[in-house]
Amino acid sequence: MLVRRLRAAAGLVERWRGHITENYYECTLEILEGLGKMYVGDGRFKENIDQFGEHTAEFMSRAIESYCKR
Repeated sequence: MLVRRLRAAAGLVERWRGHITENYYECTLEILEGLGKMYVGDGRFKENIDQFGEHTAEFMSRAIESYCKR
């Protein structure tokens, strides 16, 4: 069950990274990792992301961190 959830989260992060690359700029792993940290470290980002659900910023940050470590 945990492995399935981790794979699903990794897939979401990969889609998110692709969205950023296709629409804004090349999102390298280094940039993606920095974004993940900003999602929880900068109140403006956190507030904006959490409007989609409580703790969404924390989830995204952890999922990105896990994705970048693989």
